[in-house]
Amino acid sequence: MSEVPIGRRVAYWRSRRNMSQQQFADRLGKSKSWVDKVERGVRSLDRVSVIHDVAQILALDPEILLAGDHRPEPTQSPAEAADGVQAVRAALTRHPALTARPTAPAPEPDRYRPCPYTASACAMRVRY
Repeated sequence: MSEVPIGRRVAYWRSRRNMSQQQFADRLGKSKSWVDKVERGVRSLDRVSVIHDVAQILALDPEILLAGDHRPEPTQSPAEAADGVQAVRAALTRHPALTARPTAPAPEPDRYRPCPYTASACAMRVRY
């Protein structure tokens, strides 16, 4: 894959964080025009301190901005991933807890049975 410019990476992560250019510029202490120029590649991000500030606002490690491609390579093909999902689904549907059916209703706990006394008598019993 080709190298993605740092401005495009900033734009990608800013949009992933649901920030407008204005919000991002305000948090960074720069103008919206500055952010726009950086994202379009007109202005370069060449100071480490600025890259660090940008990464901090985007909640990223600065290495992600400097590394190049921001999308990880898939480790499996979609067909292999679908096979794995099907295997997990089949294992879960065979689990005994899901296939067992209760034979009798569960007994009601004593604490939910109605109190044979009046409300004031029940309240007194609870206090003691």
